[in-house]
Amino acid sequence: MKINKGFTFIELVIVLGIIGILSALGFTSYQGYVYKTNVSACLSEVKSYANLVYYNLDEQINTDELPKPNAPNCDQITDASQWNKDTVELLIQAKSKKSPEINIQCDLSLGASCEIL
Repeated sequence: MKINKGFTFIELVIVLGIIGILSALGFTSYQGYVYKTNVSACLSEVKSYANLVYYNLDEQINTDELPKPNAPNCDQITDASQWNKDTVELLIQAKSKKSPEINIQCDLSLGASCEIL
């Protein structure tokens, strides 16, 4: 009588198939998480910059020396360093670096409120 030691080919194929399916599900979930994290990071940087500009313009502090934006997680962001108390359009807009279809807008006329468009 022959004693079988090990797994058959079919058992190995089934196990590899299950591992492949679980990996695919995990990878898609991970991509969604990374996408949301990148958008949140850009939103946080834009909010911080908008609050700084709003405070400086509202309190009339150093309006001639407003900082340039420093947002490494954003691809594009409005440069408000040349704004002063007479600037009419107080909108700071940005795009997320990893998600260019996401637009972020902060309206300083409403108190630096930011939203994802």
